[in-house]
Amino acid sequence: MAVPRPGRRDRIYESGVFVPPIRERERLHVDRAHQAKVRRKEIERRRGFAALVVIPVLLMLGSIYLHTVSGSLGERVAGLEERVARAEADGQKLNVQVAELSAPGRIREKARDLGLSEPGGEDMRVDGGNGEDGKAYAGEKQREENP
Repeated sequence: MAVPRPGRRDRIYESGVFVPPIRERERLHVDRAHQAKVRRKEIERRRGFAALVVIPVLLMLGSIYLHTVSGSLGERVAGLEERVARAEADGQKLNVQVAELSAPGRIREKARDLGLSEPGGEDMRVDGGNGEDGKAYAGEKQREENP
């Protein structure tokens, strides 16, 4: 049962917990319902704010970021294309240089400068009877067969 505490006649306690009178309970119930309604409206306002302001701002920031990233990637692609073009030009120059250096006339001239003679005369002789593959040369066989 409810027993008033000494010195506090307006408040009633049950097992140490304050129990407000019936009128106060009804007022508190109404206040709580009103507070819940106010909280719901506040939540709806926050959601509306997020939908109208925060989300578009985030989308714009994302767009700016993507534009910046794509710009830097575009610059990188342009640099790589330039490097490829330079490498192709260098490759063409090297192909021309290979063609010039491997010309038969130039090789003969360099060989003569080094003291080498052209093949095809009596100066050229094959020692041994076997070629690279270990077989006897065709001319060697004929000499052996027709002595």
